[in-house]
Amino acid sequence: QRPHTSLCSHCGKRFALKQYQRDHLNIHTGASQPYKCNFQGCDRAFRQGSKLWMHIRSHKVFIVNKVKT
Repeated sequence: QRPHTSLCSHCGKRFALKQYQRDHLNIHTGASQPYKCNFQGCDRAFRQGSKLWMHIRSHKVFIVNKVKT
């Protein structure tokens, strides 16, 4: 198990990886939304990479369901 080495200076939450801390800080700072969806016709963007991946899965579920019907 990884030690939680990175600490958020705003809320005290701890993170195992620096990348997770950087993504988390975007919530506090109101930073731009650097994670953009690249599906055609979609203009959604997110502050956290994990939120983008959840969103992308929704596109894939829609495509699979559309093909099955």
